[in-house]
Amino acid sequence: MEIEVFKIQQELELEVKKETNYVLKFIDSDDDKEDFEEKQKELFTKVIEVGNSKLSEYVIHRKLVIELFDKLLKKNATEKAVHSLIFPLKALSDEIGFEDHNLWILDEKLSYHKYLASDKSFRQIEKIDSDSLDRPDIIIFNKPFAFANDEKPYESIVLIEFKRPMRDDYSDVENPIFQINKYAREIISGEVKDKYDREFNFRKNTPIYAYIVCDLTKKLKSFAEDAGYKSLPSGDGYFSFNDNYNMYVEIISFDKLIKDSKEKNRVLFEKLNLV
Repeated sequence: MEIEVFKIQQELELEVKKETNYVLKFIDSDDDKEDFEEKQKELFTKVIEVGNSKLSEYVIHRKLVIELFDKLLKKNATEKAVHSLIFPLKALSDEIGFEDHNLWILDEKLSYHKYLASDKSFRQIEKIDSDSLDRPDIIIFNKPFAFANDEKPYESIVLIEFKRPMRDDYSDVENPIFQINKYAREIISGEVKDKYDREFNFRKNTPIYAYIVCDLTKKLKSFAEDAGYKSLPSGDGYFSFNDNYNMYVEIISFDKLIKDSKEKNRVLFEKLNLV
């Protein structure tokens, strides 16, 4: 049934595209001017129908992803399982389509990055000239603002570190706050290059945003409090700003991530009676 429905949907989309091309021809022609407005109305109706179908499909996808994420957490999923659900392991953004990842769970804006490397060592990331074998879970180079005062190729850099749900056996070296700081140092000390392979210095102006996604276990809380992190107003996470690296760090609990994802998409779910 799904295959047949997909075929029908593809046929409808093709039909709408053909009609669109046909109607648009009237813009450059004086023929049948009186029919143009009526044809335009009919076309708009069909375009909206096709668009609504695709939007509904994507909203259902989001609902299923959130439910799957929730189930994974309840079954003490591995760090890799959590990571893979949000973005495929060992992948670069050039290899992944927009609909093949779920970065929207963390932040909608992350979906519109310039370059992303998932579970790659610094020496494998072409944007950084480094021999380090350290592997940030996800590192993102964001696009610059359209009206920036300079021509630096990156508006900001984002680091994401996942930890296994309910993990509480961190050693000092495995402290995620320590790891994030180490990654920031590597980025700053490494020779970062633009798309033309030219080095540039972003240390003074380019902010780094870091997300640590984990459960707030006793050991994790002690790491955060010892490092001077402040509790989020909601009480289900921590935040801090590291002046030395111009880096804002947020520790987000899995519970908060699920709750926020449901709230951000609630209106869409309600429209499709998915709540």
